[in-house]
Amino acid sequence: MREERQKGLLKEKKYSRYRKIFLAVIAFFLIVLAQGIFGDKGFMVLLEARKAKESLNSEIKRLEAENNRLRKEIMDLKNNKFAIEKKAREKLLYSNDGEIIVLTPPAEEEQK
Repeated sequence: MREERQKGLLKEKKYSRYRKIFLAVIAFFLIVLAQGIFGDKGFMVLLEARKAKESLNSEIKRLEAENNRLRKEIMDLKNNKFAIEKKAREKLLYSNDGEIIVLTPPAEEEQK
């Protein structure tokens, strides 16, 4: 009976050691996984970088469209007499002979 008890204790120690090793390996992999997700070069940083990239790409597209519009406006002002006249009327409040310019105060909605 004593031998059976000793065999049982040895068997239990053996399983206990394997269990500790198994838990240590699992803990190691969990730490590596957490570092991969939340670390300096982890998945969360990658997601933030992708969002920033999308935002910057949309900003680039907007700026390119504005740049194209301004280039077209410059070409019109260089080559078209009527475009110059229109711009002068809008910005400098110039008028043709016989025209009267009437200025109205801005609406309340525009003031806010």
